Amino acid sequence: MCTATIVPPSHHEEKGKPRRHSSDCSSNSGTKAHHRETIARELALTTVIEQAVQARIIASAPPSRTVPAHLRYEHSDPFAVRVVFPPAASLDGAEVQWTFARDLLARGLLRSAGGGDVRVWPCGPHRTVLEFHAREGVAMVQIDTPELRAFLARTYAQVPAGGEAGHLDVEGDLAALLRQA
Repeated sequence: MCTATIVPPSHHEEKGKPRRHSSDCSSNSGTKAHHRETIARELALTTVIEQAVQARIIASAPPSRTVPAHLRYEHSDPFAVRVVFPPAASLDGAEVQWTFARDLLARGLLRSAGGGDVRVWPCGPHRTVLEFHAREGVAMVQIDTPELRAFLARTYAQVPAGGEAGHLDVEGDLAALLRQA
């Protein structure tokens, strides 16, 4: 028999990367393969990928400034990515979160993409611009392209492109909507 316990990362470890805490595998033939399958299955259940980045706010009047931000991907919402900015980055002092299509971010690394509230385009080989449109105005930030590529690679490793629909819980989401009605 093989058991493995996966514990969430501590605040010192990378989010979205659980670590194996303990395992108990007997030495019977075939248990090593079963153990590897168990670990792989539990790691695949990682629900959130989060990556810290530095976002350079592009201002109409100098100076531009750099603020910490977080890229976030949730297994439960496989088509979307989020960019979360701290309160210090907003005019009203509140945390700001933008949610948009993962595919939009991927396309924007290669060429100008988007046409609604979020637009993304490459700015040379090392930077990508994210432009956010809201009632209050427009915000533009630059993020290092390699960081965005690394983040996207982690999300596609968890949920491959084209496989998002298989990770939706339509029945659960519908039940939640009906409970709210």
